[in-house]
Amino acid sequence: MIWSQKYKEYLGVNITDDKNGILQDDHWAAGYFGYFPAYALGSMNAAQLEAAMRRDHPDLDQRFASGDFSIPVTWMQEHVYKYGAIYDTPELMKKATGNETEAYDFLNYLNSKYKKIYNFK
Repeated sequence: MIWSQKYKEYLGVNITDDKNGILQDDHWAAGYFGYFPAYALGSMNAAQLEAAMRRDHPDLDQRFASGDFSIPVTWMQEHVYKYGAIYDTPELMKKATGNETEAYDFLNYLNSKYKKIYNFK
């Protein structure tokens, strides 16, 4: 099976059967494939929230380098957490970032990350 071959090739782990390989995630084994789109939406929202935070705090990386990790907590408290369950996701994202969920920041994140890893041009 290709999954086991790639697991061995990439990670050096020998998978002997599906129970210990791909099906160890109970979402797959139970047929709950609907969770995976939710993970993608969560990743898109996270990238969009991070981009908005970085617009508000362009010095974020320098602050992290100096050991100051307070900005994400305070930014999220101010823009997301304080609203609790008052707004649905589209409204909350618009309030926090200026736009409902969109792919732009997520695609920028993926592009930046994978260009570095795989030397894409």
